[in-house]
Amino acid sequence: MKILSLDPSSSVTGYAVTDYDSERVLEAGLCKPHKSRLPVRARVLSMLDDISKIIREHAPSVYLVECPLGKQYTRTPGKISGIPVWAFAAGTVFGWLEAKTDGRNVWPISNVLWTAGKSKNARVIRAGLLMPGYDAAHDKGADMADAICLAAWWIRQQKANDRLAAATRKGTR
Repeated sequence: MKILSLDPSSSVTGYAVTDYDSERVLEAGLCKPHKSRLPVRARVLSMLDDISKIIREHAPSVYLVECPLGKQYTRTPGKISGIPVWAFAAGTVFGWLEAKTDGRNVWPISNVLWTAGKSKNARVIRAGLLMPGYDAAHDKGADMADAICLAAWWIRQQKANDRLAAATRKGTR
């Protein structure tokens, strides 16, 4: 089973395709708008073209979309937070996937839940461990790292749930 995890924004969307069983990252990268000076809506829609190509190539069974479902603060002093724009991008990607898959196996994952207080730097280091060849220099915002780590987090959660269910079934016999 393949998982496509996405860290969407209006300027770049990190993605990772991960094999559930082996937990190996098969591919990861960045989807960027075809033109950076486009309005927000057009930038996000242009990235959906790239996401469509990834879906056609890998045929994932599960889709994970990082969504701003918790508090988020800007990291740049004096800069207004981009939450409304980020929420628009994440919501657009999530809604598009829901429509494309009839709502099957599309998971909105709260940015607060899966990161659990881990710094961007810690997630970049983890991405390097999970994907040989990952180059942080080509991932300035750590969007690709976040997509890689989001999939790894989700797989760990699912496998823990599977073990618990198996132990529960075994204990009730």
